[in-house]
Amino acid sequence: MDTAHAKPPPHVDLAITGMTCAACAARVEKVLNRLPGVNASVNFATETARVNATSASVATDVLIKAVEKAGYGERVEIEVADMQPGHIFVVRPGDSVAVDGEVIDGESAVDESLLTGESLPSAKRAGARVYAGTLNQQGLLRCTATGVGQHTALAAIVRMVEDAQGSKAPIQRLADVISGVFVPVVIAIAVVTWLAWWLIGGDFTAGIINAVAVLVIACPCALGLATPTAIMVGSGMGARAGVLIRNAAALETAGH
Repeated sequence: MDTAHAKPPPHVDLAITGMTCAACAARVEKVLNRLPGVNASVNFATETARVNATSASVATDVLIKAVEKAGYGERVEIEVADMQPGHIFVVRPGDSVAVDGEVIDGESAVDESLLTGESLPSAKRAGARVYAGTLNQQGLLRCTATGVGQHTALAAIVRMVEDAQGSKAPIQRLADVISGVFVPVVIAIAVVTWLAWWLIGGDFTAGIINAVAVLVIACPCALGLATPTAIMVGSGMGARAGVLIRNAAALETAGH
């Protein structure tokens, strides 16, 4: 055979996504080389595979199916609202984790201070849990979604804070009972004051002014508003400082 005119074997360049480490590249390379008549070399840095086929009969779609069967293939961007449990998603360095999940492969350090208050990043590798709202700092992680939407740990914390702000402390129940008596009494005193100034003193305008003064000084609404306002402010400030308050009773107990 005239080697000067021999044609080089055909080759195919594949773009491969989903590789998170050199081991992933080695796995894809091993899968491709198992195909008959294929000699493949995978470059992890460029996310490409150079496939040299000893025969032109090796179809490109066969190579693609082999790569996808190994767990790599096309990467599609979708809205977080469309994520479902079981979806595989990728978290790149510097990105926030979109949903709760479990790491399939890759290694990184994730800042979970939003959830735990711990300033040091948490190491993540295969089998570790990741949580929505946390920040991936270093490597690329490939994860399976386990909790989305209202079923994430972050959503549960938000609900707990909202429930705490809407709950009633024991002291508030007492304040509500007192308000049930105090408010009508104050209104009755204001009416008597107005009638006394109008009927006895003969000054209608002065009666109105003094009746309003009684309401302002007694301020019956303050008795019912003070406690829930304090609970909302206290739980909100605690949340900003990384302290989560389960309910109003816990907040009242902490003050003793």
